[in-house]
Amino acid sequence: MSFAWDLDRDGAFDDGTGPTATATLTTAVNRTVRVRVTNSAGAFSIASTTVYPGNSAPAVAIDVTTPLPWSANDRIDFTIAASDPEDGALAPAAVSWSAELHHCYSPTDCHSHPFVSQAASAAGSITGPSHGYPSFVRLVATAVDARGQRTTVGRDLHPAAVTLQFASVPSGAVVTIGDQQRATPFSVTV
Repeated sequence: MSFAWDLDRDGAFDDGTGPTATATLTTAVNRTVRVRVTNSAGAFSIASTTVYPGNSAPAVAIDVTTPLPWSANDRIDFTIAASDPEDGALAPAAVSWSAELHHCYSPTDCHSHPFVSQAASAAGSITGPSHGYPSFVRLVATAVDARGQRTTVGRDLHPAAVTLQFASVPSGAVVTIGDQQRATPFSVTV
């Protein structure tokens, strides 16, 4: 792979080679930097990012004001505090949030379903979803400062779980739980 950088916004990839490049930025003006990566066959891709010299990213905190853990259909209330070293406390208009339902087949095999979001809001509430176990809700909050630099944080909210035990006399009765059929005795966490 070869690397070519455009760090001075002139459109030419002539400001550095190699996997890293350095530039000294002396003005507090947002700058988009780009890198072009080319393989031995000549195929290339360009990536870019914005840097914010002289600016610090906002700080964001999610405070859940409802007791945890939650149960299905519980109302979960929360507030979001966002501040910026240069701008001070950020107004609700600079904050947005979303809630995602994460469903797991195992502790390392999860997928998510976004189910609610709100722009220009530093507080909110959601209803605890009724979903298969294991699952949890992830609150995601983003704050954007006056120069457009953003910080996103997440907080996982795990539901209360209970283990149900099934038995029969004689044993071996087939019971359907959700989409599974099992013979007694057995236990399942929901």
